[in-house]
Parts: sequence; C-alpha cells; structure tokens
Amino acid sequence: MDESQRPRCVERVDPWRASFDRLDELRQRIAEVEDLERDPVARRLMAEVELDRTTGFVMLLAADGVVLDVNLHALRAGGIDRSEAVGVFLWRTPWWRDNTRAQDEARRALETVVEQGGVARFDVEAWIEAAGTQRGTLDVSLRPLRGRDGMVELVLVDGRSVTDRKRAERRIIRQHAEVTVLNDRLALLVEHHRRLLGNLSHDLRMPMQLVLARADQILETTTDAAIRAEARAMRAAAAGALAQMESMLEQARRGDAEDQLDLSEGDLAATVRDVAHQFGPLAERHKIEIKLELPERLVAAFDPSGVSRIIANLVANALRFSPAGGVVRCSLTAHGSLAHLEVADAGPGIAEQERKQLFKRFKRGADERSQTGLGLAIVHDLVQLHQGTISVDTAPEGGALFIVTLPLDSSRPSGAVTLAQQIAGARQAELARGELETRLELALPMSTGPITALVVGELSATVEPIAAALEEPATFVTAGDLDAALNAVRERDPEIVFVGETAGRRSGATVVQKILADGNAGTTLVGVAEPGTAAWRKLDLAGAHVVLTLPELQRVGSELVDEARRRRALATVARRESGAVPAR
Repeated sequence: MDESQRPRCVERVDPWRASFDRLDELRQRIAEVEDLERDPVARRLMAEVELDRTTGFVMLLAADGVVLDVNLHALRAGGIDRSEAVGVFLWRTPWWRDNTRAQDEARRALETVVEQGGVARFDVEAWIEAAGTQRGTLDVSLRPLRGRDGMVELVLVDGRSVTDRKRAERRIIRQHAEVTVLNDRLALLVEHHRRLLGNLSHDLRMPMQLVLARADQILETTTDAAIRAEARAMRAAAAGALAQMESMLEQARRGDAEDQLDLSEGDLAATVRDVAHQFGPLAERHKIEIKLELPERLVAAFDPSGVSRIIANLVANALRFSPAGGVVRCSLTAHGSLAHLEVADAGPGIAEQERKQLFKRFKRGADERSQTGLGLAIVHDLVQLHQGTISVDTAPEGGALFIVTLPLDSSRPSGAVTLAQQIAGARQAELARGELETRLELALPMSTGPITALVVGELSATVEPIAAALEEPATFVTAGDLDAALNAVRERDPEIVFVGETAGRRSGATVVQKILADGNAGTTLVGVAEPGTAAWRKLDLAGAHVVLTLPELQRVGSELVDEARRRRALATVARRESGAVPAR
C-alpha cells in the first residue's frame, strides 16, 4: 500500500486519560490474578503502562513506515494527539513537519533497516520542544524486528532529545572559532609588542644618551656657574629618564618573561665582585665603604645580565641611603643548593609597615627606596625568574638588609658565560651607577612636607577626587580662568598645576603655554583630558608634562607628587648654582 492509499486514523483519544485507564485496569488485574507472569492480559497491561511512563521517544512502525503505536512522552513533547500520529507514515507526522531533509532522511533510514536488516541512527531537527512549538534535536535509532521467517515485520523507533547537548556543541564550536580569532589577534599583538619594544629600545635610548654626552661635554669645558647648573640639571633629568625607560621596558618584557633569562654556568662571586667594584670610586668620593664578603669562587647557573641588574640596583639603593662614613656590605654564601646574597647599609632602614609594598610596581615606601617605583619591582621579578626569593629586614649595620636566595643549579640547559653576556651585565651596572652618581652629586633638596596644587578652570569641581588620588596631604588652590591661574602660580608657587580642557574663555593648552612662558621650570603641569581627543593633543603639544584621565590619575597620583618634588628640587638646584636664589 502506498502513502496515498494508507487510511488516516481519525479517532481522537485523550492520552492522559487512556494512560490512567490502563493503570487502573492493571491495578484491578493485579488484584484478580495470582500469577502475573502467566497471565497474558496482565503482561500486556504492564507493557503498556511501562511504555506510557518512559521519557524517551518510542514508536512501533510497520515495515512500510506507518506508525502503529507511540508512547505518551512523544505525544506530549510534540503537543499532538495520538490520532495525528497512529496510522500515519513516520515522515508525515507532525514532529517532521516543514523539514524536507528530515523527512527524506527518515525514509532512507527505514529503507536501510527493512532491506539490509541493520540499525540506522541519525540526528534530526524535529518539533519536540515547548509542546511542539519549537524545534529541538532528536537522536533517532531504527531497529528491525524480525518474524519467524527472518523477514523484517516491524521497526522499533527509539529517540532521545539531545537538544541541550547540540546547543552546547554549537556553543563550543562558536567559542572555539572566537578563541581562534582572538589567538590570531593576540599573536599579531605579541609580534607588534616585540617590534615596538625593539624600536623603543633604540628610539628612546639614543636621544637620552646624546643628552648625557652633551651635558658631560658642557661640564668638562665650561666654568660658568649658571651654565654648569643647567647642564647638571639636564644630565640628572636625562639619566633619570634613561633609567626609568630601562625599567619600564624591562617591566614590559615580563609578558615574555620565560624567554628573558639567558642562563649560563659561571662564577656568581665574580659577578657580584665586578658589579660592586663599579660603584667603588663613587662610594669613595662620598666616604662610604663597600665591604665585600665573598668566596673566591661560587659556580651557579644564572643570567649574568639579570643578576648584574639585581646586584646593581640593590647596591645603588644601599649607597643612596648610607650616610658619609657608613658601610655597604655585600656578602655571598652557599647554603646547600642555594646561593645566599645579602646587601646591607647603614641608612635609616625600612619601616615594617612599608616592607610589604616595597616590591610592588609603582609602590614606594615613605623613604623612596625606589625612585621610579619600578626598580625593586624589577629586582623582585628577576629573582623570581631565577626561581629564587627576596626579602627585606633590618641590617646589623642599622639600615636595610636585602636578602636574595638563588638556586645554584637550574633545570634548564645552560652553557658557559659569553662575552656578550658579560658586556650586558656590565651595562646594567653602569646604568645604575650613572643614575646614582647623578643623584648623589646633585644632592637634591627633596621636600617632604605638604605640596601646593593649583586646579584650573572646569577641573575646579573635581578637587575632591584629585586630592584622594594624590594620597598625601596637599593645599589646594582653584582658579577659574587664565588670569587667575597666572596670579595663583606667581603668588602661591604650586608644585603641581592641574589643567582641564578649558579655563573660562581660554583653552587649557593656553594656560599651559602661559605658565611655561613665565619660566616656572619647577612646576609640574598635568593636563586632564580623554586620550585621543583634540583637547588631549593640544595639552600635550602645549608642553604639559603629562596628560591623563581622572581614572588614570587615581592610579598614579602618588607618583605625580614624587615627580613634582623631584622637578622642584632640580629647579631649585639650578637656580641656586646660577645665583638666582641664595642657598639655605
């Protein structure tokens, strides 16, 4: 019989009522019959009740695909009446409506089962969600039921909803594709990051090195006090900028930190000795003794450049805070599989409450042990890269004691120390020594009291968040327009001036230009604007020392205060040596 001749079943039956009727009938039969296993009626009723209570999709088909029976769960999932399924070809039932591909697949699967006698299994989109109002994914299996003659008489359909699993699979595939795209973008960013660091290493260092060379030339050939003062201030600024650039570039490289270590097997004691000796003449000029307690030789696997930087930064810090006549001690010993390095000074030491913050980026203690806020953070990172530890305590000499432990051996392969590595290590020590020399020679009169801050124009309404960002006591002055701002600068001499996009009828950039034109070299000018905007560019071009947003100010406020004090100190030294102001 073909599909057009197959009669439709028109009887409409409430499936829930029929199910409860069969359950009542089975309950009654159980009460009447003693041996249920031998009673065909009881067994038939039990099978029907079990079928009604199954949670899968169960159907019985004739060999030509007509539905003979279907369980209650399938009817409920499709929101259809039994009469719409029984007596209808499987692919013509409401579950398969409006899905030609699924209909064809069901027909081909049935033909395979009947003709070959195997099991057919496939996934199909069917109306099985929300009582047949939404499509879901059905995992369908068709199994042949053979008669005594071996021919396929009936076909059992068993289905399970895999909608949630398919949704999860599609979500995973989509997310995998998104991750792939993000990984590709990340690879491009990493490559750009590496190229940028390479360019910055050259483009930023070279101008500063030229400034240092020119300043040294002026100091060697000029006796004029005013010119020498300007040259020394210029050299100090260039040396500080160069050291800070080195620190920031090093910190930026930490994203590829595993590749930064160039481990070699060498004499750790010789490296400590060489670095310390570079600071010898400077320490002698300032009447500070560098005391070395080192073994003749201590073989270890380490990165010469990284370890040189660790030692140089720690020795420079110790010298900077040691008084004349004091001692800086460097000791190195071996304890089992670890090298134990100590750098101690006779300075004021570091308060207990400051020690936890000492090695964090842009976190400085009250004694400003790390001028850039990065030096000791980089020391900490380099020590950790060597799988070592660093801590701070009170030295027997009375000052700070930095304790570094480094493994003598490494799980990673290493060769002998090369000449290039020795040069790189010496360069790190020279950078630290040069910066320290500039600082000690200048003897900057750094102020420690509250600063004065001027807030100009529209920023006057943001004094409270600016004060919170600075994290230190400060006296705030406000000025609504350009004239008021210039008067406030002349009368109050603020260390920091905050300038927004506008100041009355004039732009913030004009305020910056006028303040600079008045010769206020010791005032730090901070522009506040959104990055990339016209106001941001104008403030930057006008000469603002830094342009940032209020949220960025919240993160670096304390750094601005330190930089303002340093700028004021440099300007004071320059004016003093030129005779503009008397020394106090």
